[in-house]
Amino acid sequence: MDYIALRKEVMEAGLLDRQYGYYAFKITSTFALLALVVFLLLKTHNFALQLLVAVFFAFVYVQFGMLMHDAGHQQIFNSSWKNNVIGLLTGNLVTGMSTGSWGINHNRHHSSPNDEEDPDIHIPLLAYSEEQALQKKGIARLLAKYQAFYWLPLMAIAGLSVKTNHQVNAARMLLKKKTAAYYSIEVILMIVNTILYFGILFHAMGAWKSLVFFGVHHAVAGLYMGTVFATNHKGMPLLVGKERPDFLRMQVLTTRNVRGNPTVDFWTGGLDYQIEHHLFPTMPRNNLRKAKKVVESFCNKAGVEYYETGFFRSYKEIIGNFHKISSVLRQPALKQA
Repeated sequence: MDYIALRKEVMEAGLLDRQYGYYAFKITSTFALLALVVFLLLKTHNFALQLLVAVFFAFVYVQFGMLMHDAGHQQIFNSSWKNNVIGLLTGNLVTGMSTGSWGINHNRHHSSPNDEEDPDIHIPLLAYSEEQALQKKGIARLLAKYQAFYWLPLMAIAGLSVKTNHQVNAARMLLKKKTAAYYSIEVILMIVNTILYFGILFHAMGAWKSLVFFGVHHAVAGLYMGTVFATNHKGMPLLVGKERPDFLRMQVLTTRNVRGNPTVDFWTGGLDYQIEHHLFPTMPRNNLRKAKKVVESFCNKAGVEYYETGFFRSYKEIIGNFHKISSVLRQPALKQA
């Protein structure tokens, strides 16, 4: 009942209305940045400067990922097929990511954040609870002992790993009759992405420099994505057992907001307002800041803890939580065992 009342407030404030002007500007300006990346690649012949372009491209690349995310949540249009088109263009064509495979995984996360069913807390090299840490074996257990130290550098390869995993999943889905038509479009666009990406790079700088560019681009993009997505749930309470709170409390209590301002909003694509996004995943990005006042006030009145912290403070909390969890593996008794 609490969520129904909150949703009514949000709808009456017009915060779920489509924001076509905002997204027209956002999509156009992001494609303009991509055109600038291509121009710089074709006109720059100094390798050091080309690597700076790789860093800039990483920023643009993640901006496209955020548009794919918005389209996947139906935040842009009321029509599903129009959102799908934007998702295919920004995701499959520009980033080479499978929007369909990503969407399936991401929707599972939204339905059960920080829950045993949440795919985002099941990463082989990380432990999100003492129970997970104690279940690790071999090299994974050894690494988990010191996860607080390598978590952030791990983000440098995590982005490419996730991308590759979703590409493989898309290829598998292509073989299923029910999804073959949609995933055939996805796979074709991802192939076009690969041809254009390496075609432009090889033309601009040759083979081995292209591989270095590829590594820098994806490493920086992974780190950037890590700064955005890690702050939202890591270090927040995990839901265990069979009993679950209602939808409002499940989303709010497992989620951390990052204190926003125009710079943080731009850097995170609005995901600094993660509580609002989880409660209203179809809400246009530029309305999340406005919704924060409504949601926070409602939670305070309903006695629901609404947690928000600073951008850099969130990393301190995450790293501290990872270190605390892994301490169970550093106890002398366990070492002897």
